[in-house]
Amino acid sequence: LGDVDIGSLVSRAARDQDPAPVVILITGWPIKPSDPALQASGADGLLQKPLRVSELVEAVQSALAARSRPTG
Repeated sequence: LGDVDIGSLVSRAARDQDPAPVVILITGWPIKPSDPALQASGADGLLQKPLRVSELVEAVQSALAARSRPTG
């Protein structure tokens, strides 16, 4: 799962930025969204290769919409 380890490091570093960017991890490994390493990374999403550009656009739009919703 080296792919998740590197993605997790990048995702955590990105979260330290202000404002934090949307982080969508893209992998060719058979990783599930429920994977603990992925959950710990704080990534906004996970896409499996091969992917269509429309999937990436949808994932980014979904992550941005989730951030704009009030919490509580």
